Amino acid sequence: MSDRPDPAELAALAAAVPAGIHFGTSSWTYPGWKGLVYQQDYPKTGATARMLAEYARCPLFSTVGIDSTFYNPASANVLRSYA
Repeated sequence: MSDRPDPAELAALAAAVPAGIHFGTSSWTYPGWKGLVYQQDYPKTGATARMLAEYARCPLFSTVGIDSTFYNPASANVLRSYA
C-alpha cells in the first residue's frame, strides 16, 4: 500500500476549492515531499526549476512563496528566471 495520495481524489478536492482561494507552501524545494508532491528524487542543489515544475502540477497547490527573498528582494534576473 502506498502513502501517495490518489490523484483522482486530489483533483476532486481541488475542484471543490472556491474561486479565489489558493493553497500552497512557503517554498517548493523540500526533497522530503517525494511520494507526496514529487515523483522522483532531487539533488540538494541544482534542481529548483524541475522541482517547481513538478510542484506546479500538484492539483492542490495553485501558489507558492519564494522564501529566498526573506532577507533581500530578488534581482530582476532572478525574477526573469522564475517567469
